[in-house]
Amino acid sequence: MRRSNLYVPILLSAVLLALYYFVKSDLLQFDEAGDIRATLFGEKGQRLEFAVAVALIILGVRLFDYLAFDFLYRLRRRDAAPNLLRQIISFVLYLGLIAYAAHSILEANVTGVLLGGTVLAAVLGLAMQDTLGNLFAGIALHMEKTFTVGDVVRVKEIFGTVEWVSWRATRIRTPENNVVMVPNSVLARESMEVFPSDNLNARLVRVMAGFEHPPARVIAILERACHNLEHVATEIPALARVGEFGEHGTVYEVKYWTRNYQLRETIDAEIRRAIWYAFRRAGIPLPFPVRSIAPHRQARIEGFSDQKLAERIAKADFLAPLSAEEREVLVEGTSVEVFGRGETILSAGEAGSSMFLIDEGEVSVRRSEREGGGEIARLGPGQTFGEMALLTGEPRGATVIALTDVVAFEIDKRSLQPILKENPVLVESISRIVLDRKTSAPASPSDASDPHESMLGRIAKWFGL
Repeated sequence: MRRSNLYVPILLSAVLLALYYFVKSDLLQFDEAGDIRATLFGEKGQRLEFAVAVALIILGVRLFDYLAFDFLYRLRRRDAAPNLLRQIISFVLYLGLIAYAAHSILEANVTGVLLGGTVLAAVLGLAMQDTLGNLFAGIALHMEKTFTVGDVVRVKEIFGTVEWVSWRATRIRTPENNVVMVPNSVLARESMEVFPSDNLNARLVRVMAGFEHPPARVIAILERACHNLEHVATEIPALARVGEFGEHGTVYEVKYWTRNYQLRETIDAEIRRAIWYAFRRAGIPLPFPVRSIAPHRQARIEGFSDQKLAERIAKADFLAPLSAEEREVLVEGTSVEVFGRGETILSAGEAGSSMFLIDEGEVSVRRSEREGGGEIARLGPGQTFGEMALLTGEPRGATVIALTDVVAFEIDKRSLQPILKENPVLVESISRIVLDRKTSAPASPSDASDPHESMLGRIAKWFGL
């Protein structure tokens, strides 16, 4: 409750108290027309006294509501008190205190009024049937803790996030940002599906791949694509499975868990986006009916050319010793790869025989979990990573994650091996450059365990020179 809700009852109480003391004095009276106080406020001013009591009751109940729920409840539970609970307690206090004031000040027979009037009670009960139904339904929902503010619910055709619960209705905001007021009696009567905000809720994303691709390979690609995506829970890894065999390919289901189910559509879109990038790199086209007679070719990445790749290779430090002709040979065997934001490009400890040359975007190089994690460096256009796996075949020494959408050129062992066999002198130049780079970086465990094996020998052995 806002503290501003206390200002009106404070002001009203002050005005009525001032008027009460003014009337109790002898200032307000007319001898010729009789005492006006008795006409307006009763013989003893009890009507005005009752009004003052009501104003003080309103002030007291609101003050109690503020201290009990906005201060003590939040301090102890670390959460906001349910609106329905506050409204019911306030209503009971108002009813009891005003009835007591009426009995004490106006000498009204409150008990007789409450116990008598059977016909009036029946009429009011029938007239307020829906209202009372919503009230008791709201109490039942609150006592059973069916849902809380922030939960996502589905009731009949209504689907959205619970924003507020009152004694009469529950406010639900739909994915279209519309507000729907659902009576509590409807919620208590209809079947309801609840996705708690503090729970790991599962969701499925369906995607299709061609029949020619082995399910084991596709499933591994799908599961890898979901790693490190925002709002996807890490407690339970996302899993993929074969859903069904469709008309144009195999339908796979990607099941993930999240604590932010209200963002389900955004998460679904991010997963589909990551899958598109992963499928493109793996050479898996999304199947669709092709009725054109001309053969279908996958479009090349926009802005990519052999000349641009050759320029990037020429600027890479350890590839600088290559001649123009050798760079042209390397370009022919180099592939261009695209990665979506948040994707894991390389994982520490995995086998590899290629390196990457960044053309667009930015990546984060991180230590393995065994080494405590943490970011080592950030790399951008023109910089390379994964050289040691390309040159020596040793496992990846760090994890590399895309911070933005990344376009990178992948150079593998098969492309570089013919060049080194044709010109073995290049091995010495390349090894010297790589050694200079490793000298400026912290020593790795592999360096410490085998200090006598030179970089030149490791490269020559790996490429069979």
